[in-house]
Amino acid sequence: MNWDAIGSLAEVFGAIGVIVSLLYLAGQVRQNNREMRSSTSQNFLSSFNALFEFSTSSEYGQNLFHRWSTGKMEDADASEVAAYRFFMIKLHRLFEHAYLQHESGLLADEVWVGWRNQIAMS
Repeated sequence: MNWDAIGSLAEVFGAIGVIVSLLYLAGQVRQNNREMRSSTSQNFLSSFNALFEFSTSSEYGQNLFHRWSTGKMEDADASEVAAYRFFMIKLHRLFEHAYLQHESGLLADEVWVGWRNQIAMS
């Protein structure tokens, strides 16, 4: 064998190595994107659950949530109105963040549909 043939073989093996490396990296990028989407969805669900834990963790929260959900906030006192407003600000910021994450591609369409429906209900 001459050196030209050995050099050509080395170039072929090098090219195959580059192709295999690129395929591996593409797979890793896809896996990372799936994990980021899953993590984003889980973080939103955790935030939403923590926000609504307030409405079930105490009698005060339960009464306030009941007034809000039945549209009877007119007989609430000043502290209840303040708590309601703070709750709504946090809720709408969470919805805004969900929308921005969806627009950036980190929140899947099927997950966004659920959030969009929740926004419409609130």
